[in-house]
Amino acid sequence: MGAVTLLAVAVGFGRTYAAPMAVGTFSAPIVVHVHGAFAATWILLFIVQPLLVSLRPAPDPSEPRPSGAAGGGGVRVTMV
Repeated sequence: MGAVTLLAVAVGFGRTYAAPMAVGTFSAPIVVHVHGAFAATWILLFIVQPLLVSLRPAPDPSEPRPSGAAGGGGVRVTMV
């Protein structure tokens, strides 16, 4: 699911954000770049978190993990 999300974001924002940034023709307020950085980090966490769980399952499923707390905080910042 994470890979599908990453593909959708790459297709959706590739022409409008990534390509213009690569050639230096994209101009936007800093908040747009901060939002993009947090959104990209959240998507990467969305991909990495299941991999971490599959490598070492939590002894108690109700016990929160730091990556889950980071993801929750990142989503809140991304929505601003």
